[in-house]
Amino acid sequence: MMRQREHIEAVVAVTKRSEALAPARSPESIIQTSWRRCVHQYGLDPSRMQEVRILPSTAC
Repeated sequence: MMRQREHIEAVVAVTKRSEALAPARSPESIIQTSWRRCVHQYGLDPSRMQEVRILPSTAC
């Protein structure tokens, strides 16, 4: 349970950080950009367990 809480806290922290903090196109930067998009554009709440919802490529 603690690992899950730490992961949630890390994701929330990443979504609040500036994109300029990670080197461009590094694996870390790509993951951070993905989490920001999930939270800010798609309304994903990393602290809430939800069913997986897979969007077709035409919806992205």
